[in-house]
Formats: sequence, C-alpha cells, structure tokens
Amino acid sequence: MNQNLNLPVAVIPARAGSKRIDKKNTKLFRGVPIIGIAIKTALDSGIFSHVIVSTEDENIKDISVGFGAFVPFLRPTDLAMDQVRADAVVGHASKWIDLNLGSKDVCCILPTTPGLHPNDLSDSYAYWKEQRGKIKALFAVTTFFQTPFRSFSMNSSNLLTPLFPEQLLKQTNELETLYSDAGQFYWATTSTWQETQSITSEQSAGWVLPKERAIDINEPSDWNLAENIINRNTQSPLTDQPPSTTKSSPVT
Repeated sequence: MNQNLNLPVAVIPARAGSKRIDKKNTKLFRGVPIIGIAIKTALDSGIFSHVIVSTEDENIKDISVGFGAFVPFLRPTDLAMDQVRADAVVGHASKWIDLNLGSKDVCCILPTTPGLHPNDLSDSYAYWKEQRGKIKALFAVTTFFQTPFRSFSMNSSNLLTPLFPEQLLKQTNELETLYSDAGQFYWATTSTWQETQSITSEQSAGWVLPKERAIDINEPSDWNLAENIINRNTQSPLTDQPPSTTKSSPVT
C-alpha cells in the first residue's frame, strides 16, 4: 500500500455468490484467481493509499489479503444478495472510509477486469481530479461493436420492429457515436457514493476504453472471450498486461 493518506482509495466489491458463473470472483483465470488480477492492477497503478476488498466471504478475504489487498471488515450479508447494486456496496465501504481515513476520492473497480491497465486508473484519476468540481462521477465506457441505431425488437413470431426507424436510411458513418458502461471502474467521492443510488446517472462523465480491453464478464461466454483475448496478448496475467496499443481517454 502507498501510505500517503491524501491519495484515493480503491474498493473492489466481491461477493461469494454468482448465478451465472459459479464462484466468479475467485475462479481461476489462466491459473490465477481473477480478483487477484484486479488487485494487482490497482496496486500497480501506484495511486491508491489502500486497495480495499468488500466481501462477506472469508475465503475471498483470505485470497484478497494474499494478493495485497486490505479487508478491514466483512460486508453484512444483506448487502451480498443478488439484487444489491454495487453502488450500495461501495456506499457502505465509503462510510468506513469516512470514519477511518477521512473524506476521499473512491474508485470502485470490479473484480473481473482482466483487460484493465494500471495506466487506465492513473490517467483517469488525473482527469477526475481536474473535473470533479464539475461532475458527479467518472466511469469507464466503450463504444458498441454494432451501433444501437440498427437495433430491433422481435416478437414471438420472429417479426422485427426497428427501435430507431428514423435512423434506418442513414449511412453508418452518419450515426451518432454512442457509449455503454464498460463495467470496469467508477470514480466518485465518499459522500457521493453514500448519497447516490446509481453512479452512472446524469452528471457523470465517461472515460473511453478501447473495445478489445473493455471486457465485462457476466456470462460464461464472456469469460471464454476474455481468456481468448488475453491469451493473444500476454503471457501471465500477474506479470504482464495486454499491450496498450490504444490509450484510454475522456469522452470528447
């Protein structure tokens, strides 16, 4: 840990339960518990006074401490249910941070982020420090693989209805660039984390990650895709990161 208490704090929310991928947060990713990769990425950024893991599970606690994280409390079990948003979990951790470390900038880093680079965190923090008086939060976004303006709904008879019929006659290069939550990291103050129900609502800014590194793992197919991408770009998830051929940047 960096003992400069003026630095921000990272919070990695990691509960034991997962419906779609069993024990997702500690599942081995190329031979390493995937949460260990997130912890190392946060530590390697060099910008955090503490990297805190919020969990209700003793096994996750032990694994996290082994990778160098700080686990000063076990999360209440009512904050480890399926319906609980990460916002509430980081809000709970922010109360502890306020009481024990003082008011801070807090970066929520999701535990299944093997495509994330330490410089994504350090560069976005530099931008956050410049902008935090003007915005509520800063979080990672990425562009869509296919434009949402070409989206359709489908009924039980497989008949399609365009969601944006007024856009269908436009060329793709005429369509506005849209962004989605990359599911990687989120910057806000301890007070904002405690007050808000959704950190991605209005008054938030976006930090763009390249699509090939914005790997949001929710389904088994996402896990397989992530392994294939990382396998093509690195030798060891704990000693090397995929080469940053495209830098992350704020939305402009």
